[in-house]
Amino acid sequence: MIANIGPSNYNYEESLTTLRYANRAKNIKNKPRVNEDPKDALL
Repeated sequence: MIANIGPSNYNYEESLTTLRYANRAKNIKNKPRVNEDPKDALL
């Protein structure tokens, strides 16, 4: 993810919100799993 912010005081709150969102997105960890159906194991 790329977070783009500007140095202007006019958009300070929006820039801060963008940085907070980028920080939360950075901490997302995916945990892939194989879909297993118990009925298929009996075959």
